Order: sequence, then structure tokens, then C-alpha cells
Amino acid sequence: MKRLALKPLLAGLGALRPPRPGRVLLVILLAFLVGIYLFFPSQAVVQLLTDRLAAETGVQAEVGDATLLFPPGLRLDAVRVNVPQAPPLALARLTLRPFWGALLQGDPGIAFNARLFDGEIDGTATRSGTVQASATGLHGSFPLPGLPSSSLTIGRLDGDFHGQLQRNRLAPHELAVNLTDVQVDGLKALKVPNGTIRLSSGNLRLEGKGGPLKVTTLETAGDLALRGSGIIQPATPPVNSRLRLSLELRPGDTASPELTRLLPLVGPPRPDGSVALQLLGTLGAPQLR
Repeated sequence: MKRLALKPLLAGLGALRPPRPGRVLLVILLAFLVGIYLFFPSQAVVQLLTDRLAAETGVQAEVGDATLLFPPGLRLDAVRVNVPQAPPLALARLTLRPFWGALLQGDPGIAFNARLFDGEIDGTATRSGTVQASATGLHGSFPLPGLPSSSLTIGRLDGDFHGQLQRNRLAPHELAVNLTDVQVDGLKALKVPNGTIRLSSGNLRLEGKGGPLKVTTLETAGDLALRGSGIIQPATPPVNSRLRLSLELRPGDTASPELTRLLPLVGPPRPDGSVALQLLGTLGAPQLR
């Protein structure tokens, strides 16, 4: 009885099997997909990407290793980006995937995730040139231009960027940066007590439409309370961007008496105790007046 009851069940399962040509086609398709992932020409694709990047932006990049991902994507490890007249940028990892939302709207692009400075940058870039990115948890130490032996240490940096790739340069439309636990070292030559200035926070916001950038927010808190506004004229490379900023500087909530006494040496104090300054020159060679 049990054997007779199994026959209809086996017959039904057999009916669910694809016909023999269908099974052959399925095997071929699976073999093709497996072959793509096993024998994917990663180095050739990386060379194509780096060549295109150099042609479009003038930026040279080196990649240590490349891995094809599933769902479709490409992971690049140990990426080194060389920007003209700027320190090399090292990315521990860069992941590229299709930007499906833009593809459905007829503007194909890529979604990217970069791991650098122990934080992450997520963003998208489309064929029309639109670029958006958000930075989370970046931190590190960097030399300060124009101040030998000095350094800027950032405890945490978060930010958002929106811009357009135009004529081989990335034109910012909006940039917002938030800093916490900032420290400037190596300032003993400027008679700063202990050679260090500590800032609990800093905020910068720029707005523009492909031309000059308007500084709508520039402020710090900590040892120095800074307020600023003005214009930044972007250039390629970025270190050549020109500055025209008006600054107001005063002792912050955590300023030491020694640091407070130094401010009149920077410029004549106003009745409220603040000092008015002008920041001119370029990002690579700023001039304080």
C-alpha cells in the first residue's frame, strides 16, 4: 500500500522538472555565472577604471587587489590616490556597486563606500555628473600648511557633500563639515602656552552653484571662539583655491589666561574684546591679516 501511494507523488514531482533542454540551459547559465566570478578579469577592469579616472580628473590611483562581489559589485583594497600638489590619500577599502535608483531614472551611475582615516564615506555618482557623499567618523592627524612642525588632530569628522563633475573638476554645490575634539599642536614658536590649542567643536558650511563658494557658517568653540564668513574660489588642484574670509576671534570658554593675553598681539582688540582678521591667499599658502 505504501509503495502504491508513492507513485502519484513521484509522478507529480517528475512533472515539475524542466524539460531536458531547459535543464541543459540552466546548467550552462550557472556554469557561465560561476566562470565569471572565478575568472573575472579584475586587473583589466581596475586598469580601465584608473585610466578613466586619470583622463577625467587628472588623479592617479593605485590598487593593491580587486575582488568581484555578489550581489554585483567590485571591492578594491589598499587603494592609493595621488592628487596633484596634495599628500597621497590611502583608502583601506573602496567598494563600487551599480546605483540602481539612478539607473531606473535613465541616469546610470555607481554607489561607493570608502574606508579611510578609520571612518567611512558613502556616496553616489551618476553619468550626468551629480556626486553626493556623506562622511562618518573620520579622524587623524594632518600637517598645517604654512606652519612648519605643526599638526592638526581631528577626533571626529562628519560631513555631507553635493556637487557636480564639470570639465574634469569636481565643483561643490554644498559642503557641510562638523568637527569634534580638535587639537592644534606645534605652536610654541607663536608663544602659545604649551604649543597647543584645543577646540571642542568646529562647524563649516559652504554653498555654491559651480562657481565661488559662499561660507555661510564658520565657527569653533573651545580655547578659541571663531566666527567667519566670506568667499572661497575653487581651483584645480584644491590647494590653489583662493580665500577671501573675514574672521572674528575671541577667547573661548576654555582659554587660559596666557592665551587670552596673546590675542592683542594678533590684532588690535575691539571694545568687545574680539579681534577682526582677514584670511587671504590660497588653501596651500594662507595669509592672515
